[in-house]
Amino acid sequence: PGLCRKLEDVRDESGRILHRVCMDFEGITPQMISILREFRVRVYKKLAKDRGLPEDVRSWYDVVQSAMKVFINASYGVFGHASFPFYTPSLAESVTALGRHVITSTVRIAERYGLRVLYGDTDSLFLWNPDPESLGNLVREVSEKFKLEIEVDKSYKHVVFALKKNYVGVKEDLSVDIKGLMGKKRNVPEIVKSVFSQVVEALRSIEPNPSSVDLVKEKVKESVRTLYLKLKNRDLSLEDVAYKNELSKELGEYKSEGPHVKAAKMLLAYGRQVRPGDIIYYVKVKGRERVKPIQLARIDEIDIDEYVKVARSTLEQLLAPLGVSWDEIAGALSLDLYVRGRGS
Repeated sequence: PGLCRKLEDVRDESGRILHRVCMDFEGITPQMISILREFRVRVYKKLAKDRGLPEDVRSWYDVVQSAMKVFINASYGVFGHASFPFYTPSLAESVTALGRHVITSTVRIAERYGLRVLYGDTDSLFLWNPDPESLGNLVREVSEKFKLEIEVDKSYKHVVFALKKNYVGVKEDLSVDIKGLMGKKRNVPEIVKSVFSQVVEALRSIEPNPSSVDLVKEKVKESVRTLYLKLKNRDLSLEDVAYKNELSKELGEYKSEGPHVKAAKMLLAYGRQVRPGDIIYYVKVKGRERVKPIQLARIDEIDIDEYVKVARSTLEQLLAPLGVSWDEIAGALSLDLYVRGRGS
């Protein structure tokens, strides 16, 4: 402390002092990250949204700005990793604490200006129909208080929130942003992914009135009913329920045996050649194996209960915000199937 002229407290969102930092000089790490950030925000991100550029050029800029974001976001985390040469846990902790402090303070400032905050997390706020004057006041005060520039990134017609950082946002032009939801991930069976897409498509059609919402709910329920019955009746193909993963290395190099590795070894045992880069299609089955490549599996082996669980966990992210109950749909259909079975 005696060698530092300017010490500043690092506080978390509750105001508790975590660390004290010497601010006499700017370190090389923030200088490097600042350069990356400036290039991303002022050049690549703006060009990615420039409608005057061809779509393929905008897509290229968007890929670059997304990659830069990964580097920027990871830059603090490495300081909290014990194998990093400059391992400094207090630095990593300070960055996250300051981030929480800034976002919670920004929420309070927004509310003070009469803005309705729907959701706030990490580096973003969702505001309900903000008026330009209050929004301008928020931007100005955040800039003055934290030396940070905030701006309107996107405007949604409506948003369906699931969990933290998980949502579907429908823009005015009816294009859709899907963030953090399982149904968007590549390794989801096609039969589940297609119903997820149907639900998202239904959400695009919501209008700001109760009857429209009710109509969308019925469409969603019908899609879920159809999926549930297809699964229970095994009205499907192996391709419908296949998972797919790429082999990233030779089979002998894997330290743990994931399901796609296990399926690949089964193919190898049956004389099928497999190599790095191959896409392995496999299904979940009952019995000791648990998984099989689709080339060796039969429909009657499929573990339907496992696929029902996957369908539920994937779709409930969208059902819950709509007030639609998976249990209610599945329970009614299970009872109907049971009664029909007894009758036959």
